[in-house]
Amino acid sequence: QGQIYIGGVNWALMVGVVLLVLGFESSASLAAAYGVAVTGTMLITTLLMGVVIWRLWKWPLWLGVPFFCVMLAVDSLFFAANLPKVIQGGAFPVIAGIVIFILMSTWKRGRQLLVERLDEGSLPLSVFISSMRVQPPHRVQGTAVFLTARTDAVPHALLHNLLHNQVLHEQVVLLTVVNEDSPRVSPDRRFEVEAYGDGFFRVLLHFGFMEDPDIPAALRLCHLIDL
Repeated sequence: QGQIYIGGVNWALMVGVVLLVLGFESSASLAAAYGVAVTGTMLITTLLMGVVIWRLWKWPLWLGVPFFCVMLAVDSLFFAANLPKVIQGGAFPVIAGIVIFILMSTWKRGRQLLVERLDEGSLPLSVFISSMRVQPPHRVQGTAVFLTARTDAVPHALLHNLLHNQVLHEQVVLLTVVNEDSPRVSPDRRFEVEAYGDGFFRVLLHFGFMEDPDIPAALRLCHLIDL
């Protein structure tokens, strides 16, 4: 967990290191950038550790404050000692860190706005199934699988399919893929199936972060779909 090897990223890092060495031209400039990067990382790690101490570990103030202040003072001194190196090439890791932070925060905010926008028009699954029992649509043979990240709402694709075609399949599978923190998931933990009745099923497929998700193969294990 937390140690994932991706070949493409590894090659990109190698190319980046070679370009940095060629770009800085001298070991002194490269050492300046290295010093700012390392001490800056130490300072940021200490600040994040303070958040963990209070929010996650919930240490008492008499223990957490002195410990945090000592670590912060030490890392701040190291970082301040390396600040003069910014004009000697140390500005590169600072600029690179700011650019990466902007990209990651923009992506996160965009994902958040997208989820909020989709949630505005979402329909609770229980309400949808109840309405299907009151006014059942025409059911056709076969099984329809709809991917969804939420387990409590109706996928938009299902609603659009119903409005456009005015029919539902005999079996409707709401499929959610769950990425686990473990590298691999054993076959007996691969899936969870919940039947809602009237041909509606909720299927959760679990995959480890080192696995290449094979959705058709996993669905065959559920004995719900014959692909």
